[in-house]
Amino acid sequence: MHLYKLTHLMDQFVRSKGWALRENIPQALDEHFKSTGHVNAAFPLFIPMSFPEKDR
Repeated sequence: MHLYKLTHLMDQFVRSKGWALRENIPQALDEHFKSTGHVNAAFPLFIPMSFPEKDR
């Protein structure tokens, strides 16, 4: 039972810290990009199959 409690506590700790990391990493990267003069770019996650087919 002791191992179960330890595992549960570690899981809760990682989840809470993981969420904070997930929120802070993009902010830190944005600050770094701006300080070096770079600009963020956004790309589509999904490209419809009809787009490459039009180029043929």
